[in-house]
Amino acid sequence: MSVLEFIAQLIDALAWPAVVLAFVMFLRPHFGQILGLLRTVKYKEFEMTFGEATPGAGPILERYWMPDGSNRDAVNEARLRKWMQENGLGGVSITTLLNAGAFDRARRQAVVDLDLGGCDQGGEGVASG
Repeated sequence: MSVLEFIAQLIDALAWPAVVLAFVMFLRPHFGQILGLLRTVKYKEFEMTFGEATPGAGPILERYWMPDGSNRDAVNEARLRKWMQENGLGGVSITTLLNAGAFDRARRQAVVDLDLGGCDQGGEGVASG
């Protein structure tokens, strides 16, 4: 095997791993959002389905974020974004956190950490400090 053949085989062997690595590095800031949208992974006979969101914590967080259903509460939004940053979800949008099944556990934890368990329908009783 000549040196040129060796180099050609080396490049051929490393091409796909290099593309995958570049892809991962490029999309790294967006992985939280991408994974949040993921419901099912299939490869040949292997299949993994992620659980659907439990409808409890999402509506509580949404009422906290938008107490009247359409306008954001700036103080609560800042507090929620700070919680997300502290818990490794800084690259995830609030909407993704509220709706993606992959963030069900995070939603439940946010309700506990932000002490939102007593939130009622109108957003009253929700602490904002």
